[in-house]
Amino acid sequence: KDNNLKSLTISEGTLSPAFSASTTSYTVELASTVTSLKVDAVANDSKASVKGTGTKELEPGENTIKITVTAENGNPKVYTITAIVDETPLVFLPYEGNELGVVRNIKNVKEPNGFEQTKVKVNGNDTIAWKSSKSDVTLLYLQNGNGKDFYVYDGTNVVSVYQPLNGIGKNLAYVGVPSELQERSGMTFGDVTIKDLTLKGWTYNDSELSNYSVIYAMNEFGEYNYYQYESSENTLQLYPNASLISQ
Repeated sequence: KDNNLKSLTISEGTLSPAFSASTTSYTVELASTVTSLKVDAVANDSKASVKGTGTKELEPGENTIKITVTAENGNPKVYTITAIVDETPLVFLPYEGNELGVVRNIKNVKEPNGFEQTKVKVNGNDTIAWKSSKSDVTLLYLQNGNGKDFYVYDGTNVVSVYQPLNGIGKNLAYVGVPSELQERSGMTFGDVTIKDLTLKGWTYNDSELSNYSVIYAMNEFGEYNYYQYESSENTLQLYPNASLISQ
């Protein structure tokens, strides 16, 4: 009936707590460069079987490794190691005076609508990216301080942020506003609210148009345009850039 382990060892790091046959849960903190972990275990009883050992591939963040000891009488016991690989970015790209790090733990990242996961070279490193099925747009998931967002990547540089505008009937994404486009006649550049999002855009100086605002966005074909938002009916439409709405 003995389903205990006699020993449990790993090739990198230190188990916490220290191994004890009666302790079944352990953690190990690993450096960001560690990509695999070899696990060895020996049963206390030579007639018991052990499964789950060997070399395990690791991803950034938490990895769960289970070792099952089955006694001669068929009674199983599971030992669990939680291997935590440091998620700190290893590859960085400049954008608007900041250094954005490529996020390494993408387990819970929701794939943008219309994009498929792929790999691209970033500073010589193979990096997970997302490619549009309808255009040449490629996205990277980057970290700016504590914030994480998708950004448009042209193969060399980060071009803009990419924030989908869901729930307003358009397959659009907010992409920030280049400094050379921020000045517009009859409008003030600043924060605007689109549904429940606060973005950078324009409001009209005319108080009678207080329920209208304009944003700069990308459509599903990778085209950049101005769009006008009307808050009372929550509608968004292509903006007639040639003139003010009042005209």
